[in-house]
Amino acid sequence: MPVTIEQRKSERFGHEYIIKFEDDLTLSPIYAVSYNLSETGMYFKSLIELYPGTHIRLITDDYLLGRKIVPAMVAWCKRLENTTTFRYGIGVEFLPLEKNAGLKAFLPIVQQMKAPIRMERRV
Repeated sequence: MPVTIEQRKSERFGHEYIIKFEDDLTLSPIYAVSYNLSETGMYFKSLIELYPGTHIRLITDDYLLGRKIVPAMVAWCKRLENTTTFRYGIGVEFLPLEKNAGLKAFLPIVQQMKAPIRMERRV
């Protein structure tokens, strides 16, 4: 079997970690599982399908390191076959940390999710 050499900016490290992500439209974070990580990006599996180009915030809560929030952009999203837990594999590229995190004028307005989440109000 021939060995394929990956043309990447930095080496990927396999690790399985529960993460959360959100965008400006979500009311609460969405849980996902990260499977590999590099200096420039991450691969995770999610129930939600995202458009390439969507800006999100990745959130990790670690007992030792505390809470980390990292801005990222979706590079690709593929539907997973033969799985019962997650529907989509998502690759993201980390973005530089925002200097004014409270000012969101610099983020582009794009359609965030392919499958919108419908929330019903129950009274």
